[in-house]
Amino acid sequence: AGVEPTCTTTGMTEGQFCNTCGVIIVAQTTIPKIECIESSWILDKEATSAEDGREHTECTMCGKLINEKTLEAGNKKLEYTLLDDGTYAVTGLGACNDKDLVIPSEYNGKPVTVIGEGAFWSYTSLKSVVIPDTVTSIGASAFRNCTKLTSVTFGNSVESIGESAFLSCIALEAVDLPDSLKTIGISTFFNCIEIEAIVIPEGVISIPETAFKQCSSLKSLSLPNTLVSIGFEGFAKCVELETVTLPDSVETIETSAFNQCSKLTTLYVGSSLMGFGDFAFGGCYELTTINYNGTRAQWNRIGKGMLWIPQNVNYTVNCLD
Repeated sequence: AGVEPTCTTTGMTEGQFCNTCGVIIVAQTTIPKIECIESSWILDKEATSAEDGREHTECTMCGKLINEKTLEAGNKKLEYTLLDDGTYAVTGLGACNDKDLVIPSEYNGKPVTVIGEGAFWSYTSLKSVVIPDTVTSIGASAFRNCTKLTSVTFGNSVESIGESAFLSCIALEAVDLPDSLKTIGISTFFNCIEIEAIVIPEGVISIPETAFKQCSSLKSLSLPNTLVSIGFEGFAKCVELETVTLPDSVETIETSAFNQCSKLTTLYVGSSLMGFGDFAFGGCYELTTINYNGTRAQWNRIGKGMLWIPQNVNYTVNCLD
């Protein structure tokens, strides 16, 4: 009988011999080994957002490794732009399709310091993002309209968040702003309707217009002692807010800053306040108590244009004297 060759052993052809005398009638010959038969790609480790994966092919007969390759992590497929200072900005999604994105701290051996304008605008599959400590700036509209984004982890070096950076991230549940933050842009968290608590870190001087407008689940608000002004509609339509404490550093509250915060009942006002804008608390029909950390003379001075007081509400202003 013949023997089929494999990738590790030779084979033999069929042969014949005489059963009586043993003379070979048809001699057997050696069949050379055959080449390995390569398998399809076999996954060893799936690539994640931050870590490479691996896959390989092997011989289907002997199991010998034939080929192997690296599957790039999702963040290596992002688009990057080299900045003038020699660092990189993440500027687009590229070929990355990660739903849980970990932005790398470096690319091509250089730090990633910026998330560019509109980098992930309307990436509606994104569920979470981790921003490394190397990033100092998040550009305008960077995550705008990422409607499934629920979690953002900020690095410890983020100093500025640009205009509309998280506008209409309607699933965003929690925002833990870093202590390094100094600047918040216009409409940064506008219409983030699931956020329940905000702590603005020390160092922030102003809340710009519509920065937290329509954060309709916001119940807890902590403002820093460095805050000087709250802009137009900064917290308008935050309908779950019940108490607002303005630190002594606040000098100006612009028009409609807390307009239509319909559950607001108590306001604590710091001693530096120079004036309210028109309708700063318009539509706050539950607001009945204002505790003012200043003197009656100061209150009279700033109280001349308080068009924001609902006419049908009996309210009390408690001054130091």
